Amino acid sequence: MSGKLAARQNDMTMKGGKIVQGLAGAL
Repeated sequence: MSGKLAARQNDMTMKGGKIVQGLAGAL
């Protein structure tokens, strides 16, 4: 899960850092 999240964070950070933070907080 951690590895997947990290990879997604890198991809999403470019599209929307706010969404990443929200997802990380929810998880």
